[in-house]
Amino acid sequence: MNNHKKRPFTLIELMIGLALSAILLGFLFHFYTTLSTAHIDLAKNKEGVLSKQRVQLRLNQVLSLASEPFYVKEGALIFKYDNGIDPHPQFCGPLTGMLYVNEKKQLSLVTWSKEKEPRKEVLFPNVSSYAMSFFDPIEKKTWTSHWEKKLPAMTKLAINDFTLLFFMPDSTEILHYDKKL
Repeated sequence: MNNHKKRPFTLIELMIGLALSAILLGFLFHFYTTLSTAHIDLAKNKEGVLSKQRVQLRLNQVLSLASEPFYVKEGALIFKYDNGIDPHPQFCGPLTGMLYVNEKKQLSLVTWSKEKEPRKEVLFPNVSSYAMSFFDPIEKKTWTSHWEKKLPAMTKLAINDFTLLFFMPDSTEILHYDKKL
């Protein structure tokens, strides 16, 4: 007959088990906090990219339909464009638009209806730096910040840390590409 008594855990065995459990829980906690931080950073970056894409899409929609007059006045780009069909009848067809940075440091687009009623859109918040330039392929063959001529061939907007480039399809300015090897 085997007469074995079950002996309880000793204090040393218990302390070793608790130490191993604490090490394992420490690794799991570190992994979880790293994963949470990465998820928060990813969400911030995703929102930043999406807001830049929204600006690009909206300005491409507006500037690709721009027509004359097209000029810069006191840091604002003023232009005419065809808004097409809109849910509000007074905002259909050819309208005047203005792109500027407002007093709250937001890139804004204002469109005036045929009855001179303004509609304001905030395209991008927290603008710390803003510059626009226009490509002159005829006279200077370079970018210039002052424009009072016909539609430029290209328009470039630098907002904070990113740059947007827009080709103007209705421009009479012709781009010539030189092949230099």
